[in-house]
Amino acid sequence: MQHMMSLSLGLGLTSVRGGGGGFNPASLFANGEEGALYLPGPNTCFTDTAGTTAAGVGDPVARINDSSGNGNNATQATTAARPTLQQTAGGLWYLSRDPTDDGIDIPMQLNGSRWSAGMAYVPDEEAWILVSNTDDGPPWAGIGGGTGDLAGPGASQNAIYFDNTLSTETTRAGQYTLSQAANTVLVDFNVSADWDSVRIGKHTATYNTPGDIYGFVLIDRELTAQERSTLQSFFEGRLP
Repeated sequence: MQHMMSLSLGLGLTSVRGGGGGFNPASLFANGEEGALYLPGPNTCFTDTAGTTAAGVGDPVARINDSSGNGNNATQATTAARPTLQQTAGGLWYLSRDPTDDGIDIPMQLNGSRWSAGMAYVPDEEAWILVSNTDDGPPWAGIGGGTGDLAGPGASQNAIYFDNTLSTETTRAGQYTLSQAANTVLVDFNVSADWDSVRIGKHTATYNTPGDIYGFVLIDRELTAQERSTLQSFFEGRLP
């Protein structure tokens, strides 16, 4: 798959269960920060890229609206590469993706600055990259199975947190092990070469996101310790 779904989410706090103390993650963007916030649900996901037909349980998602206020709605034009909207028995919404080719594209650029990317997920056994350029090559940020760099050319990893605990692992294999025991991840990274667009999901035949997506945030700054903690609680409220 060459291009992943451009998701645009409306905030949809009615789908949030507990956690976060009423925290609205859109407040992270209160000072005009660039980025995107995706919270899957029938009020944010659509079966068409124009965003006219709301998605229901089991429907392929062609669009998910950005809840950050930046209008970075993500879409996936390729039908076979669309994740599906699913709901747990407890009523929690998520994007289920086939790691072979499913993913989403965010219509924005990452310039030469510091970024944070975070996700709430249920892990699977796929090697993974959290966020990447859409051309199947570098740059990318996150981790993958095996050994080697923790970010691809054009990006450098400053820190990675699993369930809001700073990882001290220095290899992909070590971080991958931690990822399989966690349900949230946040990567603090620098961009040294401009990314022409951003992908969540399948990056190559080997690397993709760590599991089904319950929430995702991308913002052009480092989060404070308090913000990380509050975001962690919010994400926990969206997880089964």
